[in-house]
Amino acid sequence: MEHHDLQLIDPHPSLHNADLEPLARHKRVWGWFEIFNVWTNDIQSLFGYTLAATLFISYGLNGWAVFAGILLSGFIVMFLVNLSGRPSVLYGVPYPVIARLSMGVRGANFPALVRGIVAIFWYGVQTYFASTAMALLLNAVLGTPGGGTFLGLDWVGWVSYVLVCVLQLGIFLMGISWITRFLNLAGPLVYAVMVALLCVIWYKAGPGLLSEVGRIFAGQGTYQGGPIMAFGSVVGTMVAYFAAVVINYGDFSRFVKDERSMRIGNFLGLPVSLAVFSFLALFITAGTAVLFGETLTNPSDIVARVDNLWLTVIAALTFFAATVGINLVANFIPPPLIWLICILRGSAPRWVALLQLLSRFLLVLYGSP
Repeated sequence: MEHHDLQLIDPHPSLHNADLEPLARHKRVWGWFEIFNVWTNDIQSLFGYTLAATLFISYGLNGWAVFAGILLSGFIVMFLVNLSGRPSVLYGVPYPVIARLSMGVRGANFPALVRGIVAIFWYGVQTYFASTAMALLLNAVLGTPGGGTFLGLDWVGWVSYVLVCVLQLGIFLMGISWITRFLNLAGPLVYAVMVALLCVIWYKAGPGLLSEVGRIFAGQGTYQGGPIMAFGSVVGTMVAYFAAVVINYGDFSRFVKDERSMRIGNFLGLPVSLAVFSFLALFITAGTAVLFGETLTNPSDIVARVDNLWLTVIAALTFFAATVGINLVANFIPPPLIWLICILRGSAPRWVALLQLLSRFLLVLYGSP
C-alpha cells in the first residue's frame, strides 16, 4: 500500500507549528534499532534498576513468578504502544495532534497538559538519580571532599545536579538527530557495563552468588494480599512504570520508517530487554548480599562499594547516560510539543524547554530532592 505525505491546506496559526506538522516520509529514518533503544534507555535508568531488583525481594514470590509478571507487563505495554504508535507511523504527527481526533482541538489540551505537568515532576526525580551517578564519579576522582549540605546535598551533589540539567538541555537543543545518536550509544553501552559489573561481583562473590540467587528466587516472606495479589502488583507496577511513554509514544513512532520496524523494536525493547535487564539486576543484587552482607538495589551504592576506580568511573558515566536517556524519552521530548499546543502556540519547542527547565529547577529548590 502506497502512502503519501499529508498536505496541510491553510492551517490555522493557533493549531499549527512546523514542529507539529506531519513529518515528511523521507525524514522518517528510524528503524527497529532506534525504537529498541528508546525502550532500553527507558528501562536502564537507576530508578529502573532499583525497581527491577526490588520486585524480587518485596513480594515473597518465587523468582519464576516475578519473571513471568515482568514478561507479561512487557507484552501488555508492547500491545498498547503498537496501538498508540500506529497513527503516528502512518501520518507522521506527534501525540498531541493525534489526541485531537478523539477529544477535539481544544479538548485535547487537557490530557496533553496533564501529561506535561507529570513530566515536569518526573524530570526532577530522574535528574536527581542521574546526578547521584555524576556525584559518584566526582567523588571517585576527587576523593570524596564532602563539606556542608544545603537541602540535603553537599556541593558535589549540587554541582552534579546542575551539570546534569545543563547537559540534558544541551542534547535536547541539538535536535532529534543528536538525541537519536545519544540513545543508540547509551542503550547497548549500559548492557555492556552491567555485564562487566556482574563479572566483577561474581568473581569476588564466588560460588556463594548462585546460592544467594537461589535464596532470593525461592521467595521470602508473604504478601498481605496473597500470591495472586502479589503477582498482580508486579505486573501493575511495571505497566505503570511505562504508562507515561505509552500515552505519548507517537512522539517517537512518527520518526519510524514503517510499522513493521516499530513492532520489531517494541518486541525486542520491551519483553526481551526487560527479561535480560531483570536477569542482570537479580544476579548483581544477589552478589551484593554475598559481598557486603546486605542487599543493595541502587547501582550507585553498588559501584561505590566495589573497590575499582576505573570500573567506578565507567559505571558512573554509563548509568548517568542511561538515566539521562530515560529523561529525554519520557520527560524532555514530549512536554515541549504538548506545551507548544496548549500555551505558546507560536514558539519553538527549544524555548518551551527552557521554561520547563526553569520551572523544574525551582521545584527542586522548593523541596529537597
